[in-house]
Amino acid sequence: DWDCPDVGAPLAPGEQRVCTAKFDIVRPIFESGSVYNLATAYAYSAFGAPLATSAYNLLTFEPQAGLALTKTADRSSVRGVDDPITYTLTVQNTGGETINAVRVIDPMLTEVSCDVASGRLAPGATMICTGVGYADQYQVDAGVVPNTAMAVGERASGNVFDPSDDIIASASTELSAEAAPAAELRVTASPGEVRRGEVVRFTLELTNTGNLTLQEFDWTFSRPVSSVVCDTDLPRLPGQGLVCWVDYVATAADEAAGSALLEVSLTSQTARPGVEFGPMSALGIVPVVAPDIDDSGDDHGTPAPADPSDPPRPAEPQQVGHQDRPGKLPRTGGLGVRLASCQ
Repeated sequence: DWDCPDVGAPLAPGEQRVCTAKFDIVRPIFESGSVYNLATAYAYSAFGAPLATSAYNLLTFEPQAGLALTKTADRSSVRGVDDPITYTLTVQNTGGETINAVRVIDPMLTEVSCDVASGRLAPGATMICTGVGYADQYQVDAGVVPNTAMAVGERASGNVFDPSDDIIASASTELSAEAAPAAELRVTASPGEVRRGEVVRFTLELTNTGNLTLQEFDWTFSRPVSSVVCDTDLPRLPGQGLVCWVDYVATAADEAAGSALLEVSLTSQTARPGVEFGPMSALGIVPVVAPDIDDSGDDHGTPAPADPSDPPRPAEPQQVGHQDRPGKLPRTGGLGVRLASCQ
């Protein structure tokens, strides 16, 4: 589209004529970074000799390349490491040139699928990607699930092997993690029954059924027991267990009651600052039986060790000058005393 007045009219010495033209720069030329323009003027002299002259112009472009990334999650909080989080990431070309090999990098997502397989985005175009991620136990214990993703692309004139000229955008999200500590405690006794003075071992089986790591266990017992011994002193992650043992010596009071009942209470710190678990409690019980006594007045088996809480046992009467007589039962003064003491 030329605008050149008086085309073909004579041009006197020193006189000039200005002509203008418009040229539309299409995107491939723009993205190439420059445009070269050569113009030539033709004329004839007064004597009819042809004349020509040329001039050129080189125009360079510096288009602004840019990407924008937005990121959203389908939930605002998680309870544990098994809760899936679906992220949607939208990449837009906000610059003036096409960007190639656009991709999304998110360390929390094992797989990302995008609706533009080629990764080529013209100015103003968008690409939508989705992926599923999971919080780790450290994030759940901390109560916060942060995540940052990046969109990376290459300029048309860039070098794919040179990361310094990459076009980069980033976006972050932050979810909360609930605090729901919980546990199950089971107390069992071995052997299945004891006599006074004998040792019973109580086994404490703890399972972390909550979503926070449990640590720093504090045990209390309703009866005097030995020191607690456990199979590990490491914190217990959700789903993990802890096994501990204590020993207890059955007393005469237990024998009189027929059993020894142990109440176990537990409190624990969690890995989340300021959140404590417990107290929780469980019961363990073991029958405490009296020694068997035969017709001669003797205990079966080995006598149980003396219990300091037992009252003194009265001396058995001595049978002086006793003779068994046919048809008569023997005197049983000693056995009678023992039977009285068991009632």
